Amino acid sequence: MGKDNKGKAKGFVATIERVGNKIPHPMYMFTILLVVVMILSAILSAAGVSVTYMAADKAGELTETTVSVVNLLSQSSLQTFLGKIISNFSTNSVVPPIIVLSMFMMVADQAGFFEAGLRKILSNAPNFLVTYLLAVVCICVNICSAGGYVLAVSLGVIVYRSKGRDPIAGILVGWAASAAGYTANLLPATTDVTLAAIADTLAQPYGYSVHPLSHWYFMITATFILAGVTTLIAETFLKKIYPDPEKVTLSDSDLLVMKTHEQKGLKWAGIAAAIFVVAFLIMAVPQNGFFRSKDGQLVPSSPLMSGLLMVIAIFFLMVGVSYGFGSGRFTKAADIPKAMAKGISSVSGMLVVFFMASQFTYAFNTSNLGTIISIKGQVLLNNIGLKGIPLFILFALLCGLINLFVPSAATKWMALAPIFVPMFAGIGMDPNYTMLAYRIGDTITNNITPLNSGLPIAISKLEEVNEGKKDFGSGIGTIISVQLPFSAAYFVSLVLMMIVFYTFHIPLGPGM
Repeated sequence: MGKDNKGKAKGFVATIERVGNKIPHPMYMFTILLVVVMILSAILSAAGVSVTYMAADKAGELTETTVSVVNLLSQSSLQTFLGKIISNFSTNSVVPPIIVLSMFMMVADQAGFFEAGLRKILSNAPNFLVTYLLAVVCICVNICSAGGYVLAVSLGVIVYRSKGRDPIAGILVGWAASAAGYTANLLPATTDVTLAAIADTLAQPYGYSVHPLSHWYFMITATFILAGVTTLIAETFLKKIYPDPEKVTLSDSDLLVMKTHEQKGLKWAGIAAAIFVVAFLIMAVPQNGFFRSKDGQLVPSSPLMSGLLMVIAIFFLMVGVSYGFGSGRFTKAADIPKAMAKGISSVSGMLVVFFMASQFTYAFNTSNLGTIISIKGQVLLNNIGLKGIPLFILFALLCGLINLFVPSAATKWMALAPIFVPMFAGIGMDPNYTMLAYRIGDTITNNITPLNSGLPIAISKLEEVNEGKKDFGSGIGTIISVQLPFSAAYFVSLVLMMIVFYTFHIPLGPGM
């Protein structure tokens, strides 16, 4: 990359970083939003702002309905709010599922199952497939939660060195692919649970449902497509910048070799997974199976769909416990609750944000501002004729821009969903596609925002392997300037996929 382009990229990145660093912590951000909503409600209520629209009553008949802004600063509203602060948080639809899934997934994470399983996939990869399989694995590392970025860039170094290739390119491939994993994965992760829980509450009044596997078919397909896109860029663009192979050292090669205890652990985990699958099929396939509804259906409504989160959690618990004891990582029963406790601690920071976000959501809904903005937005969209794919693309771009400054997926969605899910649903747009467009926007700039919490990890790895041998800096601007082609290619690929799924009515996930 030329010096002029590097300079422009660094200037662009510096601007984003400077602005982004002025944005307060998400907890304070929702506190500010809460105060703003309260003040706006008082002003707009005094001004008599309202909206009239046709809505279905309990009998299903359309009636004219008028909604006015509620003054949240009135004495009665403040008294009600005070009494609901705790329940606003305890009844938040996101909190229980994220705690439960984090507890169970952390058992597998603490046991070492995820890292061993991903390394197993790469250990015998042929040279011509190494980049593709590395991309597939790194796309899936977000199941390891915060540790995903560490694993992705570490695997990039190990795999490329063991195959005699430049480890810097391996780091950049791992970093790019791991960022893409938020709209692509082979397994459901905590992100799916969090986003779905927020969207489902908002979608139900419009006759839609959203669950953690709503995008699963799309995400599985995207995993292999984005891995191919990553490989294409790595073998063309990156290979021109890093053409010199590195010598293969024994220590580097050994890092991919599975140890005996790891092999044993994976064998035990495989047996547990097989038992889970057999049990699942026994309960799901027969018409009168445990997972089926009274009329024999699995989707859209059945015990399976209502208990889907626990089914996923039990799977991770089974393979995690099996791998842990098989590999020797777990030696006593007490290791399991300890691992589960770490799962709760891993989301403690998120719970602090959720507490204030719950208060903001309550205030926003109670003030009726959400309804008024939604109805006004629907009228605007209908007047200009904007809907379908063009609307979703514009929304994805908006989310991608916001992601440069607010990287947290849950934080953005909690602020945006109450506005856009009802607005788009009101003009007949499926909230599952609204959430998909959001995830695409959240994905395409993950690897180019200097505010990504995983970026220091990538920089540290680059500094570790660079050793001043190349005319390549290890700063934020350098990394992001090389990541821009990945970001653009991911956006085009994901949008094209969305168009295909939308146009041909291909289900995004089970029951969709």
